[in-house]
Amino acid sequence: RISEIVGYAIITYIFSFEYQGKMAFFEELYIKDVFRGQGIGHEAIEFVKDFAKAQNVKMMYLEVESNNQKAQKLYLANDFVIHKRMIMKLAFQ
Repeated sequence: RISEIVGYAIITYIFSFEYQGKMAFFEELYIKDVFRGQGIGHEAIEFVKDFAKAQNVKMMYLEVESNNQKAQKLYLANDFVIHKRMIMKLAFQ
């Protein structure tokens, strides 16, 4: 068992009329380079999923860079699916 901080996960919430309740956005998952490939990402995702379910979340979204094949493979292996919608943004300065 690891006894040091090896990374972090961040989720935020919004209310969704479409999903009729609280929705989570899996903002970020970061694992230090030296700890990658050891199953920690999988454990972190399972923890986040269990936490979100306990918070009565109806749906969880996440973003992943199109060129980040390792992250895509990790999320797909952990029950996430590719969504057909396109994420758009509007930045205020």
